[in-house]
Amino acid sequence: MKKIIRVMMLSALLFLVSCSEGMHSDTTYTKGPFSGNGEKIYFTGVTEDNSVVPTSGGHHHMKMHGGGCVTCHGINREGGNRMWPWFWVTSPALTPAALTGDHESKGHDHAVYDSNSLKRAIIEGVNPAGENLNDLMPRWQMSERDANDLVHFLLGDHQDEH
Repeated sequence: MKKIIRVMMLSALLFLVSCSEGMHSDTTYTKGPFSGNGEKIYFTGVTEDNSVVPTSGGHHHMKMHGGGCVTCHGINREGGNRMWPWFWVTSPALTPAALTGDHESKGHDHAVYDSNSLKRAIIEGVNPAGENLNDLMPRWQMSERDANDLVHFLLGDHQDEH
């Protein structure tokens, strides 16, 4: 009985810590002014016309507190943030090099991202091979224009203009 109580108390503590501190309690995400719509969506989850981009699924922190891609992937898009309480799961990097660079040496068994496959990852939650991404990745419900703007921001100069 004592063991069950300890496990329940530890679980409650982990849940409260993950909710109260957030994933990056020492970071401000409302950087601005933004260079464009894609950057604003990345940092805030809000479009340049101030519409919140709805999501389905995703990490509980984001469901509770809102935000954009930066909530999990970080200010510099470097990823590596632990997805509490699933501390063994980390967010991937979203830098142009991580998205379009060598995937085979990093343990990925899919092609690199291009603008179309990256849009599918954001909206449908699948990688370039068509396999589902982790359920902690929200499925963003955005317009084609907003998706193009976000992809352009993420891929930068590595892709042609949309």
